[in-house]
Amino acid sequence: MSEPLVIAMLGGGAALALFLGATGAIDGPRSARRRRLRQFVSDAGGNGPAPRRAPSALVSWVVATAGRPPVATGTGGILGAALAFAIVGPDAVVLGAAGGGLLGYTVPRVARSRVRARERRDLIAALPNALDLLALAADAGLGFDAAVAQVVARLEGPLAVELRRVLVELRIGRDRRLVLRELARRTALVETARVANAIVQADALGLPLARTFRELAQEMRVRRRQRAEEQARTAPIKMLFPMVLLIFPALFIVILGPAVPQIMEALNVGP
Repeated sequence: MSEPLVIAMLGGGAALALFLGATGAIDGPRSARRRRLRQFVSDAGGNGPAPRRAPSALVSWVVATAGRPPVATGTGGILGAALAFAIVGPDAVVLGAAGGGLLGYTVPRVARSRVRARERRDLIAALPNALDLLALAADAGLGFDAAVAQVVARLEGPLAVELRRVLVELRIGRDRRLVLRELARRTALVETARVANAIVQADALGLPLARTFRELAQEMRVRRRQRAEEQARTAPIKMLFPMVLLIFPALFIVILGPAVPQIMEALNVGP
């Protein structure tokens, strides 16, 4: 490896290390508070199953810091410049840095969006079963807070995380309406907003919570079936472009390929 490349890589690594150190020094107290809050939330599940073991603080900090746009873009630019210099030469350093920076900026954003979309799907899928559990707990004579605690102890996934946070906020004395509206705002889903509004309305009017939970569960299942039917109706349209671009050309080659030499011979085309 040439000496300029080594110097460039060391300089880029030193600059990145200084930036990460400054970021960690600035964000250190807030990270400590967030860790204490996560620990408090993880202990709110009562006597349910123990939560999964969280990764170490160093690993969490590295992942969170590397996913920030400035850090990811700078790291991608340095790696792209180093690879371009090692493979092509000095003339491709600028192009490699630009390409690496673009990838470093785009890939974490795409990954985060995919993770959020998967969490939203998991939350919507688990909502009807959670409402059924809430209805059973309400039929057993439990209040809303105790019913949520029972559901949190028996569920996993994004919905369990959100309900655990709701339970913590209720236990520290926040108003139930504010907590439910905050849940709807935080998840940004039509289904959770509908559930929050229905619970608030039932609480204000004195309606039985068990019946409200059952009606909401039935409504969520109807919505899920309608969404599946809508996706099934759009499937032929989504399959049209791959068929036209990939399947039909190969089919035409297989069918018309043997006839091409005969056509060329009949028209006296070719050698």
